[in-house]
Amino acid sequence: MATGLVRLSRQAVLTALKADTGVTALVPAASIHGQSPLSEPTWPFIKLGSITFAPLDAACVAGGVGRIVVHAFAKPVKNGRQVTQTAEDHAGLIQSAIEAALHKARLPLAGGTMTLKCINTDLLVDGAEPEAFHAVTDFRARVIAA
Repeated sequence: MATGLVRLSRQAVLTALKADTGVTALVPAASIHGQSPLSEPTWPFIKLGSITFAPLDAACVAGGVGRIVVHAFAKPVKNGRQVTQTAEDHAGLIQSAIEAALHKARLPLAGGTMTLKCINTDLLVDGAEPEAFHAVTDFRARVIAA
């Protein structure tokens, strides 16, 4: 069961985020991406970061344990020239929606189930883009074979 957990978990997390109405109310499903580099992203957007897994093979248990990182990027929300929500608040709301969608989530994988637990969040200025903020949410993942 520990084979292909990175690929399977990426697909499961993307599917869960794109299906969550709390997330998609803030970021359209078309702006939720895997790790592939984005040349011209549509703001705001969500992008998966690193995904790591180690095999979990014990008596009567097969699967894996790992970490999944989800990044969110946001700029200020404006009505004309008037800022109605700062980039920091916008990114924070997206991060909260990601956490609500995935913390303690049980996602089906081929041949098993993945459980996620939020272990860390960061909210920081995005150095690559002026007036933008970057939210980082780390999840511990545990996959148990069916």
